Amino acid sequence: MNPNAWKIIPKGEIVLNFSNCKNADDIHDRVKSGLGFPDYYGENWDALWDCLRDFANSQKSLRKITVKGFEGLSNDLNEYLQEAIEIFKELEEKYPVVHFVIEK
Repeated sequence: MNPNAWKIIPKGEIVLNFSNCKNADDIHDRVKSGLGFPDYYGENWDALWDCLRDFANSQKSLRKITVKGFEGLSNDLNEYLQEAIEIFKELEEKYPVVHFVIEK
């Protein structure tokens, strides 16, 4: 399998559910698998921006991404996820083909 290849994700709404994440690695694993990121995804916020930008540029029609599962996470993980939410908002502003719904 090509490590540079993006994984196939279903059409329609994408759900990123962070329930039961124990650490930052879990969060990045959910993002990577949920959005079909390639194996080279660097599991940091700069890499998230880069892959999300590529994802947005590849979309032909509006993609809704629901982000949920914050309840029950540690305060540290909730704070860590706030950085991702800021990235999601910035991406949506620059690439309106992607729409994030944040369910807290």
